[in-house]
This record gives sequence, structure tokens and C-alpha cells, in this order.
Amino acid sequence: MKVLQSVLDAAQFVFDGFIEIFSDTDNYPMVGFQPYEGEIY
Repeated sequence: MKVLQSVLDAAQFVFDGFIEIFSDTDNYPMVGFQPYEGEIY
């Protein structure tokens, strides 16, 4: 019974990772071109 539970836990771990990687979430910060405003020597 413990072997079956270990296999199910491992499968759930892999499945959760798969969902985390391939889910479509927009929680990334907005990035883009930002000009350098410092002095060039």
C-alpha cells in the first residue's frame, strides 16, 4: 500500500510541475526597451 501511495505522490508531483510550466498565466512584469539615460565616457 505504501508503494502505491509513493507512486501516486510522484505522479502528482510531476503533474503539478507540468501544469506550472505550461499554464497560461500573466504574472510576469512588463518589460521592454528602456533607453540608457546615463553618460557615455
